[in-house]
Amino acid sequence: MPPGVESATICSLTSAGTYETRSVAEASVDDLVRELSAAPLVRASQEFDTGRAMRCSPGGSVPATRQVVLRYDHGPAVVVSVYPGCDPQLITGSRRAGLTPELRELLDLPAEP
Repeated sequence: MPPGVESATICSLTSAGTYETRSVAEASVDDLVRELSAAPLVRASQEFDTGRAMRCSPGGSVPATRQVVLRYDHGPAVVVSVYPGCDPQLITGSRRAGLTPELRELLDLPAEP
């Protein structure tokens, strides 16, 4: 993630298909950015690269169960889409990454089985 994040918001998909938002505490923004930046990069399938498919296990989610919006003092916000149970699990721009236990905790997601 680019440095200089001023604030972060986590949008969580509800059972009604809408998103609830919560602001990340100022003291936790740096931790969230650090963990997102450290997330292990993954190589998505060729089908995903061509926009035809996303591989999800049973119970995997499309659309994203979380959207992390990182806001900067200057320039556009960065949105990270979170897809637990899918490959890849984190998508922003051309970056594809996996979820770590630390990110799952910060995003209030259940631990992987």
